[in-house]
Amino acid sequence: MRKSGLALVVLLASCVSSSPTLAPTPRPPRPREVEDLIQRLLDGDAQATASLRSLGPGILRQLVDARHAAGETKHSRALADLIFEMKHATTTPDGIAIFKALETIRITIDMEANGLEPVVDYFREITGLNIIVDPVIARQKTATIKITDVPMRYALELLALRCGFEYDCRYGVLYLSTPERLWAVPGGPPTHVELSPDQTRAVQACITALGSSSPEEREQAAQQLREFGRAARPLLAGGTRDNDPDILFRCTQLLALIAPVALTPGTLPVESHWQTQKLDAAQRKIAAKLHAVRIDIHFEGTRISDAIAFVRDSVGIEMKIESATANRLCSVKTHGLPVAASLQLLTLPYGLDVKFDGQALVVGARLQAVHAGVPTENAWRSQTLGDYAKAIARRLTTLKVAWDFQDVPLNEVILFIRDLTGVNIVIADRNNPRVTLVERDLSLAAALERLTLPYGLDARIDEEGLVIYERK
Repeated sequence: MRKSGLALVVLLASCVSSSPTLAPTPRPPRPREVEDLIQRLLDGDAQATASLRSLGPGILRQLVDARHAAGETKHSRALADLIFEMKHATTTPDGIAIFKALETIRITIDMEANGLEPVVDYFREITGLNIIVDPVIARQKTATIKITDVPMRYALELLALRCGFEYDCRYGVLYLSTPERLWAVPGGPPTHVELSPDQTRAVQACITALGSSSPEEREQAAQQLREFGRAARPLLAGGTRDNDPDILFRCTQLLALIAPVALTPGTLPVESHWQTQKLDAAQRKIAAKLHAVRIDIHFEGTRISDAIAFVRDSVGIEMKIESATANRLCSVKTHGLPVAASLQLLTLPYGLDVKFDGQALVVGARLQAVHAGVPTENAWRSQTLGDYAKAIARRLTTLKVAWDFQDVPLNEVILFIRDLTGVNIVIADRNNPRVTLVERDLSLAAALERLTLPYGLDARIDEEGLVIYERK
């Protein structure tokens, strides 16, 4: 036995003495709590890192925003390391392999490029990873990076900081996008719970007792740690680096059981509509094929209808595409990726989705909105319209538009549409999201729905013209 019996008795007594009544009571969350901890970290306070870690990956978006706001400062590396750790902790098995590659592959690069794609092409060549640039950041004006013999992760983080994007694993690839597309800001800051000195010693004693050879003593220690809840997470996280493999393993298990604040995805959908459908036996067989078959794709400014036809012919699955979305353009380059993930990359970032209709897969624009519980039509379509409103409605439905907006503020898009079409459009809401939309030969009415509904906005017709407002 590794420890003496006397030592185990002393440790267990310390652990048992901290009864559940000593467990800390969470205090109400303070609005600036996470911000204060981040500032302490940036000021060089190592304890702040442990406190932030205990809050879990639900604060990832706040950490990312703070890193971009802080820029390249003395202690920003500590913040970058914590962000990487939280990304790693919430990723998929495919993501684990990607994050390992980012840490182990070293890179030297000196490049000033027109846009992100040339730099990303170099990253692909060096690492062999599937790396995708979200269409909302694809038209970054310039990307400049000069760095020598550093882990790929450092080069990517530096480029992200300078160009205002972020990265994570999505759809089985390394995905570059905006923070808001990747993660949501939680509704309220999580509560960080401090331990008293006596409680800290009790938790440490329980963690040591996890290495006991007695199953009863280990279970009693684990129960006490579970009762301390999230307050014990910083010390448990330290236990995952213990030299004793038993303590390391059991601390890792307890961290998984003592749930942190949940990570909430951003505005980029995480799965296709068909993955949430109730499938019959024939559809399940097709779904299994989507996950099993791997393909290589290389599309640059390709019509989505042509891309889907390529996938259909490659795997022998019946696929259809709504005519209104057939002319949208996509740019995706991957190798050896399952068809299911390839379809996600060809649709979800472009406001499209995929569902089963019988034994066929259907690609369309409104499927994603239905999946997310978003209305499929603007409010003006169900209004009782007078003569003036009917004239506007006729113009909306008969005018055809072709445009390419990439990460453009909505008010600028609306001004462009108003000048182009002569339809008076008024924005009544202060919300001014950045929008991405690539269309050809689409009615103005349908185009406006794609510019408003996914962003929590709607449109009605009144005496001023077409009014865009926040949907309640």
